[in-house]
Amino acid sequence: MKPEYESIFPSSLTNVISSGLMILMKQACLALCIIFLFVACGDTEQLDPRAETKPQDTTSDSTRGKTERSQLTRSGSLHTVMFAGIEMLWVEPGTFEMGSSLNSPVRIMDEKPHEVRISKGFYLGKYEVTQRQYALVMEDNVVGLANSPSRFPGPSHPVEQVSWKDVQEFCARLTYLERRDQRLRKGWAYTLPSEAEWEYACRADTSTLYSWGDEIFLKNAVYRESAGRTKLIGQYPANPWGFFDMHGNVWEWVDDLYGDYSSESELDPEGALVGTNRVLRGGSWANLSTNLRSAGRHYLPPSTRSPTSGFRLCYKRIQ
Repeated sequence: MKPEYESIFPSSLTNVISSGLMILMKQACLALCIIFLFVACGDTEQLDPRAETKPQDTTSDSTRGKTERSQLTRSGSLHTVMFAGIEMLWVEPGTFEMGSSLNSPVRIMDEKPHEVRISKGFYLGKYEVTQRQYALVMEDNVVGLANSPSRFPGPSHPVEQVSWKDVQEFCARLTYLERRDQRLRKGWAYTLPSEAEWEYACRADTSTLYSWGDEIFLKNAVYRESAGRTKLIGQYPANPWGFFDMHGNVWEWVDDLYGDYSSESELDPEGALVGTNRVLRGGSWANLSTNLRSAGRHYLPPSTRSPTSGFRLCYKRIQ
């Protein structure tokens, strides 16, 4: 007796079904093979034809680190004081000759040349502090200082008619505000640069009278021959490290007491140990061009407020 299913499915139909199943199995196998080959090819490392001729990098980690730090100095890593919108550039440690050359025809006796090493990096204001920035920080100050003291008003003009003592209050308030908002590094503070730090940043690896060369023209800076007042910050070319108005516009207070330079090499000098006057650097809109030299010095009593005097902010480790 024939099986029951043969009476239901004729043999011709069974053959058709078997053939169809075989075709499907072959197609499935072919698809799996294609997928396998595709994945295998994707995992294969693709060789760059230039790789065989590219020299191997043999630079040591320490040398590479020095190079990167050097590039950082020149490009100027940016730090922004959030409360007042003050832009600051990082200055790497280094060594330079401070003062003016003994054979310079325009040197002053207090500009004795000597080697100085700056051992710690610091941030310095890309621009002089403006009237808007000063007002933001000094608003409602508890010591009764005017938050808009300038003779030549303009929110983007440098603040002037501020004394060294006024600037100390500004720095203390800004440090407090940034610490309150948890934006201050531990052991760091906003302050004035030392005289050595200021000249180091002003020179920016140059040894000429000015950071751009030995001659000055009206296109270079704000001084007596070009202006009768302050001008907007950043209107003249920056120095090689990206700082604007290091020469002219307003004299800039620095932290040091005024005194004679040492004739010996110095490490992180902080000025005279005793004295009554504080140093200003950079020259102003009211000065002759020779006062704008990188080595030029000026001094005033710390309580003096002058329309020629402002400042540039520094941010550095103090502890």
